[in-house]
Amino acid sequence: MGTRLKSIAFPYEKTNDELIKLVKSWFFNPLFKNEIIGYSQIGIERRGNTVVVYNFPVFKILDNPACWENILDESGIIFDWFIVLLCITSMDNYGYALYEKNNNIKTAYDYFDNDAPIFIGEMLDIEKPYFNAQHYFIHIDDDEESNKIYTISEKESDSYREFLDLENGEQVEYRSMVECLMMELSMQYLNVNIAWDLFDYDFSIKIDNSKYVPLEEKHVKKNKKNLFSWFKNINLFK
Repeated sequence: MGTRLKSIAFPYEKTNDELIKLVKSWFFNPLFKNEIIGYSQIGIERRGNTVVVYNFPVFKILDNPACWENILDESGIIFDWFIVLLCITSMDNYGYALYEKNNNIKTAYDYFDNDAPIFIGEMLDIEKPYFNAQHYFIHIDDDEESNKIYTISEKESDSYREFLDLENGEQVEYRSMVECLMMELSMQYLNVNIAWDLFDYDFSIKIDNSKYVPLEEKHVKKNKKNLFSWFKNINLFK
C-alpha cells in the first residue's frame, strides 16, 4: 500500500475545543468546496502545543500557497511556523510548504506527471546540500555506481536515472529529492518523520466529514433518498 500522508502541522496554545473549531473552519473553507467530498474523515493529533492534522486536502495549498496566507490571516492567529506535508508513494506525489508568520517561505512539489520537481521561494537550510550536490547519471539497465557519467544529451535522458551525490557521501535519486526534503522538514519541526513513524500525541480526535458537508450537498442527498423511497413504494401490479 505504501504511505499516504496529506497533513498540516503548526503550534497552537489555545484549548482543544478551540483547536477543533479552527480546523473545521479551514476544512470547510470555500477553497476546498469541491475537494472535501472525497475526505470521509480528518484526524487531529496534539502533543503539548504542537498539532498535526491528517487527511487534509493539501494539494489546494501546494497549488496556491498565497491563498493559504489569506486563510491563516483570517484565523486571527499569527503562526510562528506552519508546514504542509504530502507523501503518496503509490502515486509518486510528494510536496511540502513552510509558512512563517503566515507568510509562505517555501513551496515544493513533485507529482508523477511533472517533468521535474518544482521549487518556489527562498532556499531553506535543509535544501542547500541537495542544491549544492554533484549530479550524475546511471543507465536504467545498469545498477553499477562505478559506471556513472556526469553529462548526457537530451536525447539520452530517457535512458538514464539522475542522482545527487551529497557532501555527506549519501546518494539520492534526483526525483526523490522532494520526498527526502519533506521528511527532513517533518523531523525539523515535529522531531519525527510522520510519513513513516507515529506522532506521539496526548490528544486525538477525528472529524467525520459526513456530518459537516455543505447544506446544499445535504439537500441533494436528501432529495435522492426521498426519490428512491417513493420509487420503492410504487406497486407495479396495482
